[in-house]
Amino acid sequence: YHQIGIAYMNSNDLVNAIKYARIGYETFPNTPGGMNCRALMNQIELKSLSMRSEQSVPEGHTRILVQYKNFEKLHLRIIERDWDEFIREKYHSPGILPQYKLQEMLKQTPLHEWTENLPKTDDYQLRDIEIELPYLNSGFYWILASFEKDFENSTQLQSNFIWVSNITLISRIEGRLLDGFVLDAESGLPVINAEVILYSHDNRRELV
Repeated sequence: YHQIGIAYMNSNDLVNAIKYARIGYETFPNTPGGMNCRALMNQIELKSLSMRSEQSVPEGHTRILVQYKNFEKLHLRIIERDWDEFIREKYHSPGILPQYKLQEMLKQTPLHEWTENLPKTDDYQLRDIEIELPYLNSGFYWILASFEKDFENSTQLQSNFIWVSNITLISRIEGRLLDGFVLDAESGLPVINAEVILYSHDNRRELV
C-alpha cells in the first residue's frame, strides 16, 4: 500500500495517494509498512503557508498573494512600524526579520487583526488566493499571517513588509552611478523638488 501511495503521489494524485496510505496504515498499523503509510499520510496532510506582496504600494486597499493547503482559517495582523528606527537597527535589512524582532512586534497592538475563511483544499494541493488588506495610509507596515491564532507559539508564522506611499522611485545603476525618477504613484508624473535619502549598510550590517 505504501508503494501504491508513493506511485500516486509521484503522479500528483494526492487523493488516491492518501487513500491507499490510510488503508495500509489501518490494516497493518504496527508494522514497518504501516508506519511508512502513516508517514506518507502525515507528509500529504502537512499544512503549508507562504505569502507574497508588493513592497511598495499607494495609499488605499491592496492585496497580498497567499499560497496554502490543508487549513481553512488564516489569521492576519498588520503592525505599523517606524521606518527610520527600523532601518537604523544594527544587523538589519528591511526584508529580513530576526526572531527577536518578530517576538517584539508580537507584543505590539496590531493596527488591524482579522481572520480570513479559505476554501478547503480537498485535493491536498497548494492553492493561491488573493486577500484584500484594510485601507492603509502612508507608512511602513509588517503583515503577519498564521494558520494558528496563537501567533506567539505559531509553528509557521509568515511575515512580509510593505511600504505605503503615493510617491514611487524608479532607479537604475550604471557602473557606480545610481540615478532614477521620483514619480507620483497614481499619475506617473514627476515629483518636483523631491528629496531622496540614500541608506547604505556596511558588511557588519551597520548603517553608514
